[in-house]
Amino acid sequence: MTEIIDVHSHLLNFKFIPDSFFRTRAPFREKLLRRWFFKPLYYIIAALPWRRYTRLPEYQRIMNQDILEVAKIMIDEMDTAGIQLAIPLMMDLKVASFGEMAETPYAVQVIWLSEIALKYPARIMPFIMFDPRREGAADLVKRALDELGFLGVKMYPPLGYHPDPESIAASSRCPLPLIVRGAWRTAAPLCATWSPFLCSPVLTSGSGWSTSFQVCG
Repeated sequence: MTEIIDVHSHLLNFKFIPDSFFRTRAPFREKLLRRWFFKPLYYIIAALPWRRYTRLPEYQRIMNQDILEVAKIMIDEMDTAGIQLAIPLMMDLKVASFGEMAETPYAVQVIWLSEIALKYPARIMPFIMFDPRREGAADLVKRALDELGFLGVKMYPPLGYHPDPESIAASSRCPLPLIVRGAWRTAAPLCATWSPFLCSPVLTSGSGWSTSFQVCG
């Protein structure tokens, strides 16, 4: 049987991501999802012939769950879909241009993802996000890789920085998988100018990192 690997997933809930970030993606849906008194409206909208909103009630239910329950739901859906392994990519938005902090601090999120990876070995393999602008970012990433079971690094340059070989090398003693995420709709200062070609110094540095570019269209 062919084993399927989901190389770009997220394990999060409303407490992990600032409300302002979700509003950059879907302001109308965000107003509905964050306010419990709109709940009856979810089912009305889901019944309308707009396919993009059909899973609105389910999404609202999942995103309000404890993160351990979200992980269990993910595993159940993986089993149903025949997915052997998922790679949740963390989201560190502290210094991004949203001006609002997540309810669950990023360092605490790292611990939660570590515990989930231990609970579901060979099923959940999280990648730690590395934003070089965060104070102590390299130390946090090193701890995640060396002690907490993380097996790769994610970078999100459209949030406002360009990856460079020195900052990446500082995060690990040995080459690891690196995922670079790009998205033209991201609400960030460098969104309009960022390009995967700006990562060429990393690719030509001889660092040995295996780099995957995702969502760069």
